Amino acid sequence: MYPFLVESKVFCVDLYQLKDGRFQMIKEGNLSPFMAGYDYILVEDNLTDFLELLDIPQIEFGNAIIWNSNTKTEYKNYKQLFIKNYLTEENFNHLDLKGLKMYLYQGGYLFVNPALKELLENSKFDYLLFSPGFSRFVK
Repeated sequence: MYPFLVESKVFCVDLYQLKDGRFQMIKEGNLSPFMAGYDYILVEDNLTDFLELLDIPQIEFGNAIIWNSNTKTEYKNYKQLFIKNYLTEENFNHLDLKGLKMYLYQGGYLFVNPALKELLENSKFDYLLFSPGFSRFVK
């Protein structure tokens, strides 16, 4: 059994973090309820609330603001997800997959264990897409 990569089914614009901590939209486009990129994972508040109720160990949330510089609009309905469990090629086959777990891979890829995947799949968050192991990384 392997962990699952979590992605958004909703195509969204990339972001980068400003010195003041906000995340600026690189160009005009859609925001997704789940966004993962270089050194960030942002989740909309309703998904944050769901995950907090699950009391998943080794994760924390911080405030996040998304800034659209073209329209001068701030979106404050997101949290930044911080994950303290790391996934590497070396530990992939030796992960403890019991309970509810999240893993961070290369700073911007979220993986979840099978039990958490099942809970998320059976929830109202139908915009999440799950792929087994590193299957999306194989060319």
